[in-house]
Amino acid sequence: MRGLGKNNRLGISIAAVGLVLAMGVVFGADKKENTQIAGHAPKESGEAKKDKGGFNLWKKEKPVAEDELLFQLAESHYQGGEYEEAQRNYMELIENYPFSPRVNSAQFMIAKCYLNLDNPEQALEEFKLYTMNNKMDSELVEAHEWIQKLERQRYNEEQQRARHSMAEVLEDNFRLRETQKWLQPAVNEEDAYLELNLADDLLMIKMGTQVLYSFPMVSGKGRTWIKGTKRYKDFSTPKGIRHITYKEKNPVWYRPNWSWLERGQEIPENLKKEDRAVPGVLGKYRINLGEGYAIHGTRSGRIKPGKYSHGCIRLNARDLKKVWDMTEEGTRVFIY
Repeated sequence: MRGLGKNNRLGISIAAVGLVLAMGVVFGADKKENTQIAGHAPKESGEAKKDKGGFNLWKKEKPVAEDELLFQLAESHYQGGEYEEAQRNYMELIENYPFSPRVNSAQFMIAKCYLNLDNPEQALEEFKLYTMNNKMDSELVEAHEWIQKLERQRYNEEQQRARHSMAEVLEDNFRLRETQKWLQPAVNEEDAYLELNLADDLLMIKMGTQVLYSFPMVSGKGRTWIKGTKRYKDFSTPKGIRHITYKEKNPVWYRPNWSWLERGQEIPENLKKEDRAVPGVLGKYRINLGEGYAIHGTRSGRIKPGKYSHGCIRLNARDLKKVWDMTEEGTRVFIY
């Protein structure tokens, strides 16, 4: 290098700098190419993003929203006849997703669930609520039709109840006359008999017109929804005049079919009589009044007065013992 002149050395330095710059350009191009290969797609035109069929290669499928999934679940229950479960799902959708586009349809379907559950009064209220909140919905016409139909049904039932009430008044008058005839020999003979006042949850042991003992009691709960049959069953205590047919100690209760159906359970197959036996639940005594009705106790020996039995009369253990001691087969029983 010593033999070179100053100008020659300057030329070599400039050439070296040019070589370095050229190598940097090549290295940068390679790095950019490697970045593209690694999956970082460059910006492309709309046409470049589409394949030959015209579908966007980069667009992902949109997931189904949670409110839509819940609505579909409710619809599945409804189509399968599981109206209570469907109703719960519709209500859950309205509560948790109040701004969902499915809210209106869910509100409409809640009313239809009440119809299928044989609850027209609640269905009518739900249809009215639906029409108040929705002025342009697709089910609006059907909702108005149901409202008119249910209003007519309600009017007819009110008319029927009015006629029934008049019939009850006439029946009560007849029962009063018959009771007077029935009580007269009891007063004359001074026989002990039972009076059951359903309105006041009271059982009385009487002799003539005198009340000897008075006890709180439980009577039938009336019309009750049976889950297993999706129908109502009447568990009222029947009014009228009866006699004690027979008395038994340490009675055993044999479960009827409705005891499973009331809980929504299936009736077990191939049941024998001993499979239905449930000892102890009736207390120590049962005083039978005919047709499956009776006066009995409870497993605990205590009651809370009210109307929640399946038609029989329940008493506290010590009160039941007193009734047992003071009655016999043939003792008259007046239920009103």
